[in-house]
Amino acid sequence: MWRRLLRLAHSPIVDATIGVVMVGTALIEIAGEWLEPLVGGAIGAAHGLFVVGVVHTFKALPGLVEGADKIERAREIERERDAA
Repeated sequence: MWRRLLRLAHSPIVDATIGVVMVGTALIEIAGEWLEPLVGGAIGAAHGLFVVGVVHTFKALPGLVEGADKIERAREIERERDAA
């Protein structure tokens, strides 16, 4: 059970999902008050949340690409084995 929980905690899919959710909620917040920060010069928490979400999403990309690459290699091996 703990191993599954640790795998989930270190999953690039979870990282990407968290990043996308953070970016999405921040964009909704920023879009709702778009003119106020530009006119008033104030930067709020939503802006920081947006930056953290973008960074978190990009952090997950290498793991997602690596996982997709491994899946593709495994499929190629299966195709070669089936063709032989």
